[in-house]
Amino acid sequence: FTLTVTNNGPSDATGFTVEDILPSGYTYVSDNGAGATSESSGTVTWTGGSLSNGADASISITASVNAGGVYTNTATITSSNEDDPDPSDDQDSNTPVPVPQTDLSIVKTASDATPNVGDNVTFTLTVTNNGPSDATGFTVEDILPSGYTYVSDNGAGATSESSGTVTWT
Repeated sequence: FTLTVTNNGPSDATGFTVEDILPSGYTYVSDNGAGATSESSGTVTWTGGSLSNGADASISITASVNAGGVYTNTATITSSNEDDPDPSDDQDSNTPVPVPQTDLSIVKTASDATPNVGDNVTFTLTVTNNGPSDATGFTVEDILPSGYTYVSDNGAGATSESSGTVTWT
């Protein structure tokens, strides 16, 4: 996040403090140290020096995106040495929209590694989501080789079979 403070005058500013309380969707990593900064439990406090009329100053805060939580981040000018005739612009928010990330993996096992011709073999498909987000709407396709004929499945989720291809949603 980049926070920019602009002095719209009419006088020079001799000091200001900005507070950015990172919401639960983020974890503080670092900042570029512009001015005097401190961080405590996800709250970044930036104390700026002098700012001439019409000038601006910025700080960049790096945060990691969590798998869940609130993503609207609000920064507020909490104090200044001089009176601010227009406090209506002393706060601003930004709401990035994180894209969920999943790490799906599949393991396929057989009930019998050396079946006799004519026996039934049960293949078990196990899907694991290593996150960090929840997985929704995934589809698994299992194409049985020509040496097997589909018999049935246990009906976990929505399954269908067509010409030896089992689709599990």
